[in-house]
Amino acid sequence: EFFSKKSDCSLFMFGSHNKKRPNNLVIGRMYDYHVLDMIELGIEKFVSLKDIKNSKCPEGTKPMLIFAGDDFDVTEDYRRLKSLLIEAGES
Repeated sequence: EFFSKKSDCSLFMFGSHNKKRPNNLVIGRMYDYHVLDMIELGIEKFVSLKDIKNSKCPEGTKPMLIFAGDDFDVTEDYRRLKSLLIEAGES
């Protein structure tokens, strides 16, 4: 909350790695400088853009997000994750 007020930001992402929670990503949304939503994800497999043998994306290209399955419309946790990812992609 301190950094939200200092940076005047409404969204945050925090990546960390430790023994208890390896390859961890926390995504959150702030409202009035207080945490509104926060989801913690464990990353199992990561592929860098350098590893993809293709032409590079031009700067400023918006990402395309596809949410496959009914869970993203039915389950509250998945709907929250979908909302956070869409909002982060628009920023």
